[in-house]
Amino acid sequence: MSLWLVSFQRERLFETHPMVERLAAALVSVFVSIEMTGQGVQFEHKFKYRQPMYVALEYIWRIDSHRNALKVVFAF
Repeated sequence: MSLWLVSFQRERLFETHPMVERLAAALVSVFVSIEMTGQGVQFEHKFKYRQPMYVALEYIWRIDSHRNALKVVFAF
């Protein structure tokens, strides 16, 4: 599969999926939930679980609709 096709499919997924409007809030919710887990969970474990989310959050930040949704989520 060509790199162009993979990129196109990723863009399409993040912009046209039927549940796309819930993505930003869901990512933030999971991210915070990981942080709020028990004190016995070491930082390294939490970081390991959150690390892939940094990539996803950085990617969706470049898409206007997701950026606006993240701003709403953090507006409290």
